[in-house]
Amino acid sequence: MNFNKTHGIGLLALSVALGMVLSSTAQAQTFNKYSLTGNSRSQIGDGLPLPITFAPAPDGAVPIQPGATVQQAQGADPKAMKVIGTPNPNFSTNFKNQPVFALNKAVAQVRTSLILNGPWAGTGVVGTRTFSAGGRTGPANFAWCPGLALPLTADPGCGDPLTDTRVTTPKGKVEYQATGNQFGGPFEALVGGAGSKGGASVVLMLPGGFAGVGVGCAHPAVGAPNAGQTADTGCVGIFSPIAVDTHAVAGRPIGPAATNFPAPIPNNIRPMAITANGNVTRVFGPTGAPTGPVNNVEVSWGFPYTTGVVKVSAADALGSPEVFTLTGADNRVDGIGSISMVSGGLSDRTLSGSNANRAWLNWTIPGGAPAPSISNGGLVLLSALMLGATLWMLRRATRTA
Repeated sequence: MNFNKTHGIGLLALSVALGMVLSSTAQAQTFNKYSLTGNSRSQIGDGLPLPITFAPAPDGAVPIQPGATVQQAQGADPKAMKVIGTPNPNFSTNFKNQPVFALNKAVAQVRTSLILNGPWAGTGVVGTRTFSAGGRTGPANFAWCPGLALPLTADPGCGDPLTDTRVTTPKGKVEYQATGNQFGGPFEALVGGAGSKGGASVVLMLPGGFAGVGVGCAHPAVGAPNAGQTADTGCVGIFSPIAVDTHAVAGRPIGPAATNFPAPIPNNIRPMAITANGNVTRVFGPTGAPTGPVNNVEVSWGFPYTTGVVKVSAADALGSPEVFTLTGADNRVDGIGSISMVSGGLSDRTLSGSNANRAWLNWTIPGGAPAPSISNGGLVLLSALMLGATLWMLRRATRTA
């Protein structure tokens, strides 16, 4: 069987045709898949990162699970980013109990919320969200306070939350300032259901004891002398569930306030033994005392992620006002590199009062994007061309054999 020049020209034409098919089908694919690394961080109030930790910065970083991916649009920067949720959590470490006396003398220990998934799509399931240029709702720049109309299309403005009579509880403010392309959008983490978990419990100290239960607490944090004692200290605490909604406050679209009222744990007032730093080492049986209160989230507002600037403040927070300014940045070049998006929010709880909340998505796209996949129509066309090429070659070979 001989292949002459005519065969070579025909094969070249066929190669060009196949290349055109591959190119056209590739262009029809909108997004490419990239590997993803980085972490998610969030912080409630002044000094309470989640997960609560005294580790060096970045405090409260929850790493992205190995094998995570993100999809990015073809075309010029800044490329839109599509995040598709899976049944397995995107962010995860381990549950742990963290003493927090150093942050709040009324709280001994918190069991932190460390497993997150996303994006939340309602009814406890994950879905799909896309970040893009101009992707967050609301004006490019706005200042908003509770009690005012939400800034969907116009900036409502607000002055000093403590003196402005229009402002309700909490006496806080959220300010957004666009920079560059205002890249971002809503991304609410799923914190309960579908394999994810929220916070479990917090131990609230009752230094003066509780009626019919104890007469005090022999612990240095409340002025008692026996530092480091791990036996029964006579302390009494309330094991109160942390109020966790089905989705995180940070990253919500601009919209109505959300509330969450968890039920109290029955017989949750217990004598306990604690170390000097607040680690609960022993919990004694129910006392028969009335059930203690929970730290309900009475109201909360969340806002989208952005690469711009977010300033969030709670002027009536316990102790002193909480004021935080966060700035995001998009350092990707042709979709490769790091991007940091920030979010703010306000909440008010029955026991701990008002909080200024903030969150970060610190992501890195290290590169190595696979070739775009071919659509079903492209595969059918390619198969037909390959079959035609095979028949053409057999026919020519038969004629010249």
